[in-house]
Amino acid sequence: MAHMLDIARVDVAAVERLGFYVIAPEHQINAGMFGNLVTKESISQKVAARVAQYGGQWDKWVTASFIPLLQRIDLSLLSWESILALLPHDEEAAGIREFYSLCQQFNPGRVERAV
Repeated sequence: MAHMLDIARVDVAAVERLGFYVIAPEHQINAGMFGNLVTKESISQKVAARVAQYGGQWDKWVTASFIPLLQRIDLSLLSWESILALLPHDEEAAGIREFYSLCQQFNPGRVERAV
């Protein structure tokens, strides 16, 4: 996301709202499957490790683009169940509910702990 905004020359300071949300089944969130993966600290560490592999080539990008984006972004884990509870019970929302139902059908109860 940070790289694409940089390529498009979007000034993140001018963006009113910016968010990155992981949507997952509630039981997976409650089981700790995501650990602390969806935190600014975790993402910063992973990007720093990746950028370090390029011997300084991307250091300027980190400072000029990535860090300002990370400071402004809203990160969160959201459960499918909490989102579905907010949707109206109409034809348009029925497709989203059907999608989640199929996800549960073809991947029932899959829970793994994050490392």
